[in-house]
Amino acid sequence: MWPPGIGEALSVNAGQGGGLHNLTAKRLEPSPEVADLPKTDWGVPILSKMTPSRKAEFLKLLGF
Repeated sequence: MWPPGIGEALSVNAGQGGGLHNLTAKRLEPSPEVADLPKTDWGVPILSKMTPSRKAEFLKLLGF
């Protein structure tokens, strides 16, 4: 679905963390609101490791 050249750049070595998407994601900095949350190696917040009050704050950020 991507024009020639772009699709290749997006996916080169994607399985090893390469490709434009992965390289860009590695350069992103977490926002201060979520920087101190417990997270997986992929940066996904772990709700089960949050205190009830922190979990409520996080869910409020999400609009719940």
